[in-house]
Amino acid sequence: MGEIVCPKPGSFGHRAPTAPLTTGSWIERLHVHTASAFIARTVRAIRHRREVWRLAEYDERALHDIGLVRSDVVGALSEPLHCDPSVILAERAEKRVRRPMRRP
Repeated sequence: MGEIVCPKPGSFGHRAPTAPLTTGSWIERLHVHTASAFIARTVRAIRHRREVWRLAEYDERALHDIGLVRSDVVGALSEPLHCDPSVILAERAEKRVRRPMRRP
């Protein structure tokens, strides 16, 4: 297949490779980059999961103060390991804040 030319040295902060990239090596690098990005997201999600576990120790009043309920925390922790539970909790808390308050 064709040949892909890398940017000039110094442009975009990249160094020029010693040999031009072939389409096959470019695709391999893309797969490596995608895999490493997935691993990085998973590691970050696991780190955030440990922090969310701490929220599970809070009482109902403390959770209410930050805009959450116990079922939010339990639901976020029940997501797959590679999903970041802190993102889920932030979305749920934001929905509660945006919900108009009922008048008595």
